[in-house]
Amino acid sequence: MACNVGHNVYNHPDHLGNIRQNITRENGRLTVLREHNYYPFGLLHRGYNDDKEDLKYDKEQDFIFTVQARAGRYKYRYNGKEWQDDLGLNRYDYGARSYDAAVGRWFVVDPLAEKYYGMTAYNYTMGNPIMFVDLNGMESTGDFFNKHGKYLGTNGKDDGKKYVVTDKKDEKSIRRKTKKGETVQTDQVKSAVLLPSDKTLQESLNVLERTQQNGGKREESSIVMIDGTVVTGEPGPEVKYGEDEYANGALPDLPQGYSDSDVEASIHSHPTAVEIIPVDGKDRVFAGNATEPSRIDKTTFSRFKTNIIVGYLGQVTARRDYLNSTTGKREIRIIKPPMGIVIYDKNSDKTIKLSTKAVKRVLER
Repeated sequence: MACNVGHNVYNHPDHLGNIRQNITRENGRLTVLREHNYYPFGLLHRGYNDDKEDLKYDKEQDFIFTVQARAGRYKYRYNGKEWQDDLGLNRYDYGARSYDAAVGRWFVVDPLAEKYYGMTAYNYTMGNPIMFVDLNGMESTGDFFNKHGKYLGTNGKDDGKKYVVTDKKDEKSIRRKTKKGETVQTDQVKSAVLLPSDKTLQESLNVLERTQQNGGKREESSIVMIDGTVVTGEPGPEVKYGEDEYANGALPDLPQGYSDSDVEASIHSHPTAVEIIPVDGKDRVFAGNATEPSRIDKTTFSRFKTNIIVGYLGQVTARRDYLNSTTGKREIRIIKPPMGIVIYDKNSDKTIKLSTKAVKRVLER
């Protein structure tokens, strides 16, 4: 039996998936039907890439045999993308956009161009097809960041994913490889934590901002669907410090036709207002803590794969008998940890916490 097989003979370490040969097996022998040899930006070499043979199936004899091929028969070539020679345009179909390998440019503006201000909206793989790949014409790389949101390097894939690296050794390794112009395989970074989408990260900051704007005592919430739809919840009742065990609030209902499996992440806030209230004769500091889910939170978390609490990244404390150098008086000093987001899975296990500043850095990349 003869068969047409596309061999992925990679021409650089990022495994472009280029179809380099079409072959057939007939009478126990392999025959090359077509060769594809590319320049880095995808233009075919001339002189030795002609179609040689094609396959034909005889239904009556149930037999496949080879015949002289028609020019352009094998459409899937550079990056495994379909070659479109209609009207003599000679472009590759990447899904989101079409690409001209002759000039190394897209013919349509990048839908995510605002993320790459320093480059033309028509650039292909940031002008470096040896290091980067682009699978759908939309995103250039998957990126690694440290816990402070500082960019470390790339995995060279255009999946649009972002990772936070929590181990110092992994961080140094990525920085070292980046300086050498190398990419980093995600499965080689044991401490890499996959972040939610930019849509979810931005909505997390929005929920935190709404909480602060309403006075910091009313829980705010949102749900982000996998398709990017954002549903905003109503503010919860004002928490009464010293009386309520925790702030109350409810996530918004899912849009009609959606289910829990369609949710990328649930987001809600813990109080950001700070008060010192006497309890049993002692002053106590009251404020929310995003690193401590409540009992109700844990029940809600079981519904969704990813859950985010926004607020203080730790417990607010107070230092008594603090000497104010300006007034010369002893007073109580409130010590606040930074605000940000804490990401949990459905088992209420904390995966990562990031300050507001770190999240903004990741979003700006």
